[in-house]
Amino acid sequence: MAKKIYLSPSDQIHNAYAYGNTNEAEQCRRIAAACKTAIERCGFLVKTNFNDGKNAMYEREAESNAWGADMHICVHSNAGGGKGAEVYISTKDDRHMKPAQAIYNEVKAISPYGSTRGIKVGKWHEIVNTNALCVYLETDFHDNKTIAKWIVENTEAIGEAICKGVCKTYGVKYIVADQNNTKKTCTITLPVLRKGSTGEAVKTVQRVLRMRGWKDGNGKALEIDGSFGAKTEYAVKSFQKGKGVTVDGVVGAKTWNKLLKGQ
Repeated sequence: MAKKIYLSPSDQIHNAYAYGNTNEAEQCRRIAAACKTAIERCGFLVKTNFNDGKNAMYEREAESNAWGADMHICVHSNAGGGKGAEVYISTKDDRHMKPAQAIYNEVKAISPYGSTRGIKVGKWHEIVNTNALCVYLETDFHDNKTIAKWIVENTEAIGEAICKGVCKTYGVKYIVADQNNTKKTCTITLPVLRKGSTGEAVKTVQRVLRMRGWKDGNGKALEIDGSFGAKTEYAVKSFQKGKGVTVDGVVGAKTWNKLLKGQ
């Protein structure tokens, strides 16, 4: 039976990057999305969760435990003036060290700055409260402008590196993406959203706006409730004004494009 891998990217939207007008949560979610694609390609089962808020971490712990994950990987980036990747685990026995070392080695290998930070014991809440073997990765330091730029421009590569580490842990062959070097494309139709709309697409808009710091009309973080009300409309209009899109409060093709491309 395929191993179950739970990916838990940072939900820390307030940790600003020194480059790219972005934040830790947004970039770590991009890494997790790329990693999910890679790990599924290699035959693993994968779950992830992009929710944020004060209960997000507890929701992920519960979801991972209920699913019966074999490995729980936390994806974060660091701050504090240092340099290099590091990995935290609950204890340095062979069972924990094997995946920690494999993932650390693969992320370190693609970094142009290297790392001597290594593997450490940590007692963070998510490490000690998940039933699965937990690997807590700090990819590098986002308060360094040069390093932050590297993370932003290499989220897919970092996701692939994590996947390689997982494959080495379980003795599974790593399958390279696009082996024929051909681009595969698909077309999807995104719904037009406006005041009164509800559902998962509205949650996506709210989540992206919140991650990028766009507030409701009261200067507060936008609530992710799937209901396109006055507060969401205000945030959409503010976003449209800031991005040079027609300010109508309607999320159509041009606004979707700006939201999804991070422009």
